[in-house]
Amino acid sequence: MAQGVLDVLGETVQAGLIVSHHFPSSLPKKIRTLRGSHPIPDEKSLEAGKALYSFLSNLNKDDLVIFITTGGGSAIAIYPPEEISLQDKALTFQALISAPLTIREINSVRRKLSRIKGGGLARVSFPARVINLIISDVVGDDLPTIASGPFVSDPDPFPKALEIIASYNLEEKIPTRVMEYLRQLENSEQGEARSEIFQDRIKNLIVASNLHFLKKCQEILSERGIEAHVLSSRLEGEVEPLARFHAQIAQEVISSGNPFSPPCALLSGGESTVNLKGKGVGGRNQEFALYFLLAMEGFRGRFHILSCGTDGKDGNSEAAGAYAGFEDYLKIKALSLDPRDFLSHNDSYHFFEKTGGLIITGPTGTNLADVRIIFLEGESNAK
Repeated sequence: MAQGVLDVLGETVQAGLIVSHHFPSSLPKKIRTLRGSHPIPDEKSLEAGKALYSFLSNLNKDDLVIFITTGGGSAIAIYPPEEISLQDKALTFQALISAPLTIREINSVRRKLSRIKGGGLARVSFPARVINLIISDVVGDDLPTIASGPFVSDPDPFPKALEIIASYNLEEKIPTRVMEYLRQLENSEQGEARSEIFQDRIKNLIVASNLHFLKKCQEILSERGIEAHVLSSRLEGEVEPLARFHAQIAQEVISSGNPFSPPCALLSGGESTVNLKGKGVGGRNQEFALYFLLAMEGFRGRFHILSCGTDGKDGNSEAAGAYAGFEDYLKIKALSLDPRDFLSHNDSYHFFEKTGGLIITGPTGTNLADVRIIFLEGESNAK
């Protein structure tokens, strides 16, 4: 994205700062690069957050900032209030992402613990004009949630963070200083957003989203003669029932031709959550493919499913996701594999390693949440 901005604007760019994991091979000297950490922030993340804050300070009304926001920004650059240490922040992040919170709930808490999120960068860059180009990895493209909304006013009142922490019984897992800080804020009044900052000087633009990605997949499949249908880009929830829901639709299509006639492809996106029960290797996309395979067990249907993270990384594994198909039942039998045993340990990676179903792409350079592509051909005699 940074390279794209430079390609368009060229010499008119006076200075720049990129915080990321990867950078273009050749950048002008006026563009500074800093490497942050994700999903748990570290010293480099703190350095990056402070650098962003400083970079956007002392601007005037004639300055124009082209800001680029992608998923992962909540961790890759942080700048907590003075009362909260880096260790406090990291432990809080760990507690939040280890519990079954939605990304909206996680980032609602994160915004309260940052000088640069929840509109923090909008305030420090005022009165400059800001065009914020956003790649969304959040279901529904909720602006305050994407990277915790550096240029968007926080919509949640201060007590919301404590309510979320209490609802998941996380009080004992959140550092004491963080809890004390949030309790001090609890009775503070939420200041209204200054219109001249958030309405007059900031323009937030979604330039790519999960729905964009799904429609592009649909276009490519159609060009290859495959009828493709986008179910939704907003599917969330625990991975097991979500996979079972997709399997039920697939079975209906294969058995009755309703609502689409096979052969066809079903596309869906969004982001599921995983119930961590073991210490295996895998991620939500690999688990989705394996749960889908289980849900289709015994059904005489020819199907193939791909479930991947568009950023090229799924959970704690090197894989982007996994592929599975009706022919895998023969592999399961020949290799004496028990999918339920792998799932009980959250070890879907090693299941697909044995079946040859891992999809390993490496970092893709983008992050548009997850994509699932299900090919349905018709009935089969395979068991």
